[in-house]
Amino acid sequence: MLLAFFFLCLSLFCLFPLSSVAFPGTSSPNILIVLADDQGYGDVGFNAVPSRQYQPGANGPWQPNPPRTPNLDAWASASSSLLFSRAYSGSPVCSPTRSSLLTGRTPDRECIFNAEGCGQVPAWSCIDPMPFPNTVPTLARSLQGAGYSTMHLGKFHLGDFFPKNNPDPSYAYLKWPVMNPGMIGFDNWFSTEASASSSTLNCGCDPSWPNEPPGCIIGGGSWVLGKSLECTNFWLPTDTNAPRPECHSPKTSTISCVANSTDKVEGDSTMHMLDRLSIFINSSVTSARPFFAALELHTNHVPHPSLPEFYHLYNGTDGLPAGDYLGTLSQMDAGMGALRKLLSDLGVENSTIVYYVADNGSHPGKFNDGAGGVNDVQTTTNGLRQCKASVFEGGIRVPSFISWPGVIRSSIVSDIPVYVLDFFPTILDLLNISYPEPSWSLDGESILDLIRGGNSSGFSRTKSLAWRLEGQVAMLDPTGRFKLVKNPGAGQCDLEKSSYSYNLTGYFLFDITNDPIEATPLNNAHPDILASMTKEMEEWEASILVSEQEESQCLPPSPPVHESFYLVHGGFCLGAASASEHAKLTLTLSNCRDTSSVLSHWATNENGALVLASTDFGLHPLSDKCVDGTDIVLGEKDTAQFVTLDIAKGTLSSSAACPGKCVTTEFTIGDCSTANDGWSGQPIGKGKDVFSIKTTRGRYLKPYD
Repeated sequence: MLLAFFFLCLSLFCLFPLSSVAFPGTSSPNILIVLADDQGYGDVGFNAVPSRQYQPGANGPWQPNPPRTPNLDAWASASSSLLFSRAYSGSPVCSPTRSSLLTGRTPDRECIFNAEGCGQVPAWSCIDPMPFPNTVPTLARSLQGAGYSTMHLGKFHLGDFFPKNNPDPSYAYLKWPVMNPGMIGFDNWFSTEASASSSTLNCGCDPSWPNEPPGCIIGGGSWVLGKSLECTNFWLPTDTNAPRPECHSPKTSTISCVANSTDKVEGDSTMHMLDRLSIFINSSVTSARPFFAALELHTNHVPHPSLPEFYHLYNGTDGLPAGDYLGTLSQMDAGMGALRKLLSDLGVENSTIVYYVADNGSHPGKFNDGAGGVNDVQTTTNGLRQCKASVFEGGIRVPSFISWPGVIRSSIVSDIPVYVLDFFPTILDLLNISYPEPSWSLDGESILDLIRGGNSSGFSRTKSLAWRLEGQVAMLDPTGRFKLVKNPGAGQCDLEKSSYSYNLTGYFLFDITNDPIEATPLNNAHPDILASMTKEMEEWEASILVSEQEESQCLPPSPPVHESFYLVHGGFCLGAASASEHAKLTLTLSNCRDTSSVLSHWATNENGALVLASTDFGLHPLSDKCVDGTDIVLGEKDTAQFVTLDIAKGTLSSSAACPGKCVTTEFTIGDCSTANDGWSGQPIGKGKDVFSIKTTRGRYLKPYD
């Protein structure tokens, strides 16, 4: 199929000369991103050199076992390439890196906190809890505005492609129930919602396909009849030729806006996508437009069954066939060879910037029986500590290079730290495009001078690199020497038998230059650096909330500042005037007889306090006493609800302060003699007299701070 497209494209060159293609020195080179999935720092041959293999490793000596990746090795070491020995992903897991690649921002600013949705199951059942906001500037949208034709291929993993029955939608999901590449700057797309098998795509989508010879590839180096991996759906827009406005809005898009391209593909997922890429590039060439394509591979995410010819291509260190893990990496490498040939055959290799990088560190899984060919996960990270889902080096340091013929004129290896977030500002710098939101936080920085001048350019970073995943946080100083890790956790390296302790709390300072495997914290040796980096990390984390609420608006805005109030009991103060917005409602009761009070029904007492209809507990505004329309804020800052007092009805109702975002909140005091988890307004823990009241959504009345 791919060769057929090659010949078609070559024949069209007779009609459309190559002079229409942008070449080095012009203002608009073509741009191609290749994003590998779960590929570790040691999962390429070009990093299999002593200076990038760290012994003895976090688990003692390990035996190098690099995959055979001759095409990537040749590309990374070509005279037109800059190889990054200190390249980092945007996150230790996939969806956040995909967000940061598009935005140049830490993914938490868009509320992309973790891997979205499901793995390799049909799109029908995938629900992305926190979709990507279409209000945020993206690389695709900026290039689209600069006249580029744009295309996304492969793993999107940032939203649902059509409306689904989400039983518990988040604040962001209610705003963006549908999110696909066409809504953020891609003219064309041929994409999967999440992960996909590396071989025999879609084999499980039709009950007859697994039974048709030669069957399916499910791992183990052979074709199997009667069994398959789960179905994978590729999707594409239906309105490319006749755009429909409703299909480009997250609130109005329907399933009619997308088409399901699900055939039994007996080969490799990368080659399948290259068929589509060749059509797109040819179309851009014939229309004399520069192109931008994001090719987001499925390799080497689990499941990763390799075709038999790659499974048996070579032996691992145990003497057995390379297996599925190493075999699939070599299989993907063959696709990279086909991609480079495609660019050459279409006449665009010399006019195209190619950025190759992985979304996070390795996840080889539990393939320690020899069949997978990986008996020690240290081989996938080159000895770095941990892997995917960890902010240690093994989870975020990845293989990467940039190819730019005519501009990069000799093979260069740079040890200056760079990461995925740098690519967007670099392209803006190259094309002299201003960032659309100059007041917004932009975490990456342009490395254009480094690319153009290599190690002799004098380039040095001005910004630290930072990552956050759930409770884990890490920050690397601009020089790449000192790294601060907060609350480190174990990643997904099931085979790492490390002596390290994980799930620790606190801050740990490492000297990555002299201790790349993060073996020895240096808190006591460098207290000044520890203090300054801790302060910088705290300021960075504080800035994220501003972005979430005021920039991307993926979280609701902070409640307005309300006057201080007292907690009152019969007119007597139980709280403190310093409770500036809303306080934790801890009720000390003299008895537990009243089990029916509903706190959404209020009245006033003789002291002007808001009280329960059947008790005399409540919140007392310090100045206004009780007047109609008084706004009260209930809940934590990220889920706060506004309610308004209605004196006549004695109720709290949704406030006009945030129409469409509020619901009436009820609190019920339960039987304090029964210990439970606090759900639905029940008392928490054991104790005769003390209550903490929770909403039906599990949120406390607590200080807003």
